[in-house]
Amino acid sequence: MEFLGLAKQGLIGSASAAVSLMTFDRQEGASGADTFLVRGVVKAGRLDILNGDVAAYRTLQARLGDRYGEFLPDFRLVNQTDDQGVLFLEVAGERTLEAICLDLCEWLETLPCHHPIIQRRQSQIGNIVGQVIDKLRMIYSLTSRGNQDDQETFFQECLSAFRVNLERAKMTGLNPALDRLQKRFPWFFERWSSSMALKDNVAINVLVSESLDQPRVRFIDPKMALPWSKERLADGNIAVDLAALEASLRRKELEIRKTVGSVFHLGALRRIKRARQLMIEAGIFTPQLYELCCAVYYSAYAACRCDYCLDPERVWLIEAMQEQAGRLISSLAEVAI
Repeated sequence: MEFLGLAKQGLIGSASAAVSLMTFDRQEGASGADTFLVRGVVKAGRLDILNGDVAAYRTLQARLGDRYGEFLPDFRLVNQTDDQGVLFLEVAGERTLEAICLDLCEWLETLPCHHPIIQRRQSQIGNIVGQVIDKLRMIYSLTSRGNQDDQETFFQECLSAFRVNLERAKMTGLNPALDRLQKRFPWFFERWSSSMALKDNVAINVLVSESLDQPRVRFIDPKMALPWSKERLADGNIAVDLAALEASLRRKELEIRKTVGSVFHLGALRRIKRARQLMIEAGIFTPQLYELCCAVYYSAYAACRCDYCLDPERVWLIEAMQEQAGRLISSLAEVAI
């Protein structure tokens, strides 16, 4: 929603303290009125939803301490009515990782994959993803408890989120496979270390600032629970955030392929594959837990009912997400028997 649109609805009005989080660049003009370019993130909606967002920011703020600002923006929640509010976020970046990836759609309509412009953007995206992985590792290092206490609760949160997503996406035929996985809980946690997780680290929630050749990334929109699940049961594990990033970038890769009508590979996914393998070898999570987390995020995309996902031109994309989620869960269930 545009900033002016919020103002017209009276949602910004008294939010003077929160406005300090935004940047106002004066623009030249001859109208006699002051004109500013306003930058920042503004999220308006029901207070129960925004309170959940604030709880996630505060939880991470408490665990990350003085290092919080390296990873996430400052925030202010302003109540406007009994059930409506506005959440203001500090300027954390100019573009999302998703938007940077989708630039390739336009360029590949006229340029071949090996063109220097395409290769440079591939390199830039790879550098951004590398920095995201480095920051996820730092969050892990700062918040890892190295305990085994919440293995089962995190497992239950994964399965619960998946069941909710299956219901929303009308994919309930996979429930028997989940029932089989339920019985093999220890298999997923042969190696494990609990840590804080963002729980929605998809490409659209990675903000990038400064030059794309020397990017600075921060995360927005962390969640208390996994996508579409209402209940937080455990802190989580870095596997959740790496899997969310991979699922969202594979989705972008599919969209680019569909647009340009040719085989296209997003090079940054190789970085995720290497990082995943190193973390598995370090005993941070198991391959099967990582695949379960990927399945959760594919199912969340399959269950999404936003305008973007419901565009008739993207029906194929929902079906692709359903197929990916089903394939991973069915494969895990077969091995788990």
